Amino acid sequence: MASVSFFNRGKVENKFSTIWVRLRDKGIDVKVPISHLKCKPKDWKNGKCVISSRNTDSDLGELNIELIRLETKIISNYTNYKPEIDLKGWLEDTVNPEKVISEKIEPQSNNILSFIDDYVNLKRDTVSESTIKKANVVKQLVKRYCDDLRARKKTLNI
Repeated sequence: MASVSFFNRGKVENKFSTIWVRLRDKGIDVKVPISHLKCKPKDWKNGKCVISSRNTDSDLGELNIELIRLETKIISNYTNYKPEIDLKGWLEDTVNPEKVISEKIEPQSNNILSFIDDYVNLKRDTVSESTIKKANVVKQLVKRYCDDLRARKKTLNI
């Protein structure tokens, strides 16, 4: 059975440090930082950010609620999908989903399409006609793939 725990690696007592998540299962031990959750090491006890009796900070309560939600999300996704390849990447995507959506495909795909056009224009005289046709076929495949990704991205964001 998979287990999820949270820990704080900070050494300076009064400085906020990033909370880490650890996923353990049979033959698996993965640790990933949660970039948007931070707590002071002096307030960190038994996997939670403890609120002292003098200081009633609502942010710490929300942080603990977020940790509980994150734990249930990780365990449910892990039991449903059973990722076997790139567990660390999967856990990073699960913990920080907003980072994954914004980074990838868009700039690279446009560069590839323009590169194929430039290649065909530069090599038009030195390569055979079949090579130019193959390059155009590859360009169309990449373009369709990028359009499909954009359509999927739009449906996932709605």
